[in-house]
Amino acid sequence: MVLSNLSNERLARNRNKVSGFVFLGFYSSVAKWQSAALLMQICAGSNPAAGAFWHGVMVCSVANQRTSDTMPIKDLEERRKYQREWQARRRQKWLQENGPCVDCGSWRRLEVDHVDPSTKITHGVWSWSEKRRLEELKKCVVRCYRCHKLKTAEENRKRFARPIAHGTISAYTHKGCRCSVCSAYYKTWRHRKYVRVGN
Repeated sequence: MVLSNLSNERLARNRNKVSGFVFLGFYSSVAKWQSAALLMQICAGSNPAAGAFWHGVMVCSVANQRTSDTMPIKDLEERRKYQREWQARRRQKWLQENGPCVDCGSWRRLEVDHVDPSTKITHGVWSWSEKRRLEELKKCVVRCYRCHKLKTAEENRKRFARPIAHGTISAYTHKGCRCSVCSAYYKTWRHRKYVRVGN
C-alpha cells in the first residue's frame, strides 16, 4: 500500500493500523507536512507516548530541512572563510572602539591584553554570544604588539624568576647583585681568570 496515495479520510478510518514504520515511510516525503501532522495526531490518539515521540522527530526534521535549504553558504571551506572574516571584523571593531594602546598611544598592530592573566579564560572570544564576550573583555585593555610583548616578558620574568644564588658569577654579572659576598666572589673569579690567562 502506497501511503502517499491515501486520503486524510482513509487515514482517519485506519487510525488503529498506523505504526511508527508507516509514519517514517510517509514522512520521507518532505512535501507532505500537513498530512504528516495529521498522521502524528492519529498516532497520538491511539498511543499518546508514540504521538509525543513522533512529534519530536517531526520538529527536529523540519528544523534540519529548513537549515539545509536556507544555508547561505553550503561549501564547507567557504563557510569557514566567512566565519573567520566576520570574527575578524568583530575583533577590529572592538579594538577601534577601545584603542589606542594604553601604554604608548599607538594605533598600530593593536591587540587584546588581559590585565590579570590569572583571570583569563581564553583570547578566542569573538564567536561567543555578546553577553559572554563582553564579560571576558571587561578583563582586557588594548595594547600594541610591542607593548604587549614587553608586558608579557616582564610578567614571565617575575613568574619564572629564580632566587639569586649569592657568591656566584651569575649573581654578579647577570642579576646585578653587588652585595659583599657576590663582590668578593667576583674579585676572586677575576683574579683566577687573569692568572690563568697569564700562565
